Amino acid sequence: MSKMLLAGVVSLLAASTSVLAVDSVTAVDWQTDVLFLPSLNWKSTVDSPCGTPDYYTSTVNSTVIVPFIGNKVVVDGMQNNASGVLLVAVDDEEPFTQNLFSEDVRCGNLFTYELGNGTHTMSLTLRGATVTGNEGNTTQPVLHLTSITYYVPLADNSESSAGTETATSVPTISPSRKVHVDAIVGAVVGCVVGVILLGGVIFFVHRRRTKGSRHVFDPRANSTANTTEISSRSLATPGAATKLPPYARMEDDYDDKKPQLDVPSLRYTPSSDGLRARSRSPMPDRKSMP
Repeated sequence: MSKMLLAGVVSLLAASTSVLAVDSVTAVDWQTDVLFLPSLNWKSTVDSPCGTPDYYTSTVNSTVIVPFIGNKVVVDGMQNNASGVLLVAVDDEEPFTQNLFSEDVRCGNLFTYELGNGTHTMSLTLRGATVTGNEGNTTQPVLHLTSITYYVPLADNSESSAGTETATSVPTISPSRKVHVDAIVGAVVGCVVGVILLGGVIFFVHRRRTKGSRHVFDPRANSTANTTEISSRSLATPGAATKLPPYARMEDDYDDKKPQLDVPSLRYTPSSDGLRARSRSPMPDRKSMP
């Protein structure tokens, strides 16, 4: 039983430490973490076809600036027949364009960008209508954004972010939306401490059980000894060594200290005439004994 509990503790400890290998995922807060330029060109709605809040613009050259920390960023949005061309620029890397035109309404990932772990700045700009899609239509091209998330590897978060931080000036990220590394590390440390305490309790209980099994009281041993003693006494002859030592000593003392009185033997003397004379009652004549 103790081996099974110990195996469970080891597996729980391994599962808790494996959390460190999982990346921390943080969603950008549209109210505090994003800079809309110009702000008047952007609108938002909570009743979008994707079922999520939608931030959109139909003005060409409208830009969103998003600072983030980590080694990967994922941008989601909505695509339709009015979607235009998106220009993406991250730090000082070469910008690239993404054609968002779609005949049908599609909700999901627009693109995923992977790079070195650190602090980065990303800008998203609506460039215009697509050449093969909506160019020539009277409808203005539209850019719909629903969510932006970034990933931070917890294993080398502090080292990589310090080594790859760029010199680009970025807006300050709201403290409420920073990566919750401290909370995750605290949870892992608490789990490890709990596992250690549980292992200590199991070890203490197992040790007490093992120690107690060495001094088990067996009533049959005492009963056998008493039976043997009573049988030996009952089969012995009375007056012998079956008596208890104190009583045996008392009996010996009694035999040794028995008073011995030396009583002198009295001679028989026949009565004289004088005694008969003093007696008032006449005595008959007796013949002399042969």
